Amino acid sequence: MSKTNTNTVVNNVVVKDDTPKWKKALSRNAKWEKPELAETLHWIRQIISVILGIAWGIVPVTGGVGNITFFALNVSGAFLYMTFLGINDDEWRWELLQEGFMTAYGLFVVTWTL
Repeated sequence: MSKTNTNTVVNNVVVKDDTPKWKKALSRNAKWEKPELAETLHWIRQIISVILGIAWGIVPVTGGVGNITFFALNVSGAFLYMTFLGINDDEWRWELLQEGFMTAYGLFVVTWTL
């Protein structure tokens, strides 16, 4: 993943934040901006979707059980990750919960059926 390019002003001095996104994604104390966190959560969901799609394809999970389990794991995983980061704003949490959900589902279905 690419490095972040956010700047912080401390005592009228601009300090550049060059923390890689993967380190920020694993840090509980990281400062996130909304678009940056939405993008990170989107890509985490895509990776999890591919893993679950391959797993559901190898283990012969079919039909509604596969879909419902995917939805449950995807939503609960995103919710737990946002809890880990300490996001308490309900409106922002709802927007992040929806971020990348349908594309993740599409990717899951494609990898599940291949």
